[in-house]
Amino acid sequence: MTRFGPLCRLGALACLVLAGCGMNDEAAPMLAEAHAALYGPATAIHDPSFQVPACLTPSSSCDTGTLVNGRGPLGPEANAPNTLFSVCADGSAGLYHQDRSVDRVRIYTENGAGFMTFKYVIVEATIWASADFANEWLGIYLAPDANAPQWTHIVTLRPTQAGAQVLSRRFLLPEGTELRALRAALRNTSGTFGCGLDSSADWDDLVFRAVDAPPQVTLPTLPAAMYGTNWIRPTATDDFQMNGVSLYVAAASSNPVFVGSDQTAPYAISWNTQNHSDGFYTVTAKAFDMNGQQTISSAVTVLVDNTRPTVALTAPSEGAVVSGSVNLQATAQDANGIRAVDFYLAGTLLGTATQPPYQLTWNTADVANGSYNLDAWTRDTAGNPGYSSRVSVTVANTPLPTGSITSPAPQAVLSGTATFSVNAQALQGVDRVTFYVGSKYVTWDGTAPYTINLNTLNHANGEHVLTARIFDTDGNMTVTEGVTVTIQN
Repeated sequence: MTRFGPLCRLGALACLVLAGCGMNDEAAPMLAEAHAALYGPATAIHDPSFQVPACLTPSSSCDTGTLVNGRGPLGPEANAPNTLFSVCADGSAGLYHQDRSVDRVRIYTENGAGFMTFKYVIVEATIWASADFANEWLGIYLAPDANAPQWTHIVTLRPTQAGAQVLSRRFLLPEGTELRALRAALRNTSGTFGCGLDSSADWDDLVFRAVDAPPQVTLPTLPAAMYGTNWIRPTATDDFQMNGVSLYVAAASSNPVFVGSDQTAPYAISWNTQNHSDGFYTVTAKAFDMNGQQTISSAVTVLVDNTRPTVALTAPSEGAVVSGSVNLQATAQDANGIRAVDFYLAGTLLGTATQPPYQLTWNTADVANGSYNLDAWTRDTAGNPGYSSRVSVTVANTPLPTGSITSPAPQAVLSGTATFSVNAQALQGVDRVTFYVGSKYVTWDGTAPYTINLNTLNHANGEHVLTARIFDTDGNMTVTEGVTVTIQN
């Protein structure tokens, strides 16, 4: 049967007051010799079902604190006799802290982990020995099941002097149920082990929970494909104390291979994928607690790909003379797929193509005439980079046509028929000039001087902006600066 007593904790003084007991001034110096603080999360509270001090939550130690200080009717022991189900009464002969008593009992794990079968624990008993200490024994017993106690003798310890002292012993915790009990019995050597046969004996029990859950561990989300050296950062926790995390990888149908470990949180383990052939691997993390329990994470499958992709810039060709808009083209290959191809001009990114055929339009008019280096970079699905050979090209764009409106003058007032003239030049020769009132096309002229007769009656009265477009024989075009006029008919 599994039981849970009250989970609240009271200070020792409060417990004694509630029990109607006083505190003897002699108790303080004696209890101060114990090897741990009197109060804390591992301090037991009196359990009314077991009728003894108990630590019913999992812990790495359990301590009666002051709950058993003294001996039964001699005081100031609260809730005497503090034996399981009150089946063993304390002796009534003598005086408090002149005759023998068990004043405190503590059990704790050697490594700071939770209580666990076949792991070492240490028991400490703070006792008061009488002047006849040479004829006194402290017996330590263990009940594997606190609900149905059958006591097993662990060790017998002897006082070394009269008065306060701490006796302790290390032992291996045997098998048992989750709730177990410890007993400290301070008796006269001439007595038997039975309860009630020694008028000055003190018996005190302590219930503790022996449970230590295994650690928990998870892997983070990993990239589908990986290359080079990567830091893997598992998350691992334990109800008491972690002892580290190890990382393993395994190829298909192969045993896991140890990669590395980390004993300190937050855990980070370096994996150099270049120590493995390209292919698919399962990655697992194994967590260990201080009791040697271990848990393996769910496996994550990743593709190891340390082979660089190949990429070649196929257009334009080496030494090409380019102008206007140029189509950049590249080919890229990788056994596991290409993520993208980037096109660069003199180290500056022009753009990215993510699907074959990998190509990009480059407007050479964005740079001055001259020689430039083009190259392509690619990345495969693992992120491996690949670089093309550089291609040198010469940008030779023809200068755009130039010109301006020479008539009418800015702010002119026009009526009837007005002269609309443009002065135009182009290195390749002017092909034509087109004339506009606002956004409305009027006509064109292909012979210098470029002049038309503008019939203002075809346009509404008011302000208008006149512009012209100059085209050279290569199709390049320039728009003149606008001239604002007023039509008034």
